[in-house]
Amino acid sequence: MVGVLSNIMTIIDQAIEQISLQRGVRILFAIESGSRAWGFASQDSDYDVRFVFIWPKDHYLRVQLPPDHIHEDLPGDLDMSGWDLRKALHHFGKSNASFYEWVNSPIVYQDSGLIGQLRALSSEYFQTKPTVDHYLGLAKQLWMRHVHDADINGKWFLYILRATLAAQWILKKQSAPPVLFADLLSLIPDAALHEEIQRLLQWKQAGSEADAFPVSAALRDFLVQTRAACEEQSATITANTWDEASLDLLFQQVLDVT
Repeated sequence: MVGVLSNIMTIIDQAIEQISLQRGVRILFAIESGSRAWGFASQDSDYDVRFVFIWPKDHYLRVQLPPDHIHEDLPGDLDMSGWDLRKALHHFGKSNASFYEWVNSPIVYQDSGLIGQLRALSSEYFQTKPTVDHYLGLAKQLWMRHVHDADINGKWFLYILRATLAAQWILKKQSAPPVLFADLLSLIPDAALHEEIQRLLQWKQAGSEADAFPVSAALRDFLVQTRAACEEQSATITANTWDEASLDLLFQQVLDVT
């Protein structure tokens, strides 16, 4: 297993270097997102590598700004997708839930120091309203699309469960939810539900992305009731205005060393 992981890390490092050289950008950080970062990847899960890059300084002094997104699907189920630093900082300022997961991913492939700088700014820019609404919207959408029968695709059910718990965490803790799914389970007081979720995790990790699992009425009811309670609470919250000054300064500092 150690050899396999080492080989994958090497492949990902090479892919990052290839993108940097071919596109003429500097990669500021690269992390793993999705199920592998959450801790419940299946045997056939792909690798979702997300990164932030910056162009040479003169590219930003043109009438036409350079592309703000790079995406490449590479052999070996390697999904590489990155944002330009300007775009990344703008979404960070808006408390974009997906980007906060990038910043807090437990699997970091490369980092120039930007991750630590962003984490230090999290308390200044994190907002409850947009992040809660992101996770609640995701949970509701996936529930309506995938939860119909007694047996449910394990991937999508765990996605729904994670999104619901993430929303509950934000409302209770007033902070970004942990990326690792296991850390969210402290929100569930019922031992029987804990045991069922652990079984679902084991099936998911041992099987494939397409496998369906039986889910009890109790766990389904828990999800519906928790989401409803979170939606009710979120409706009373308003989003705050935000000042980009700290992010402007960070962008300029990084740009000056490019």
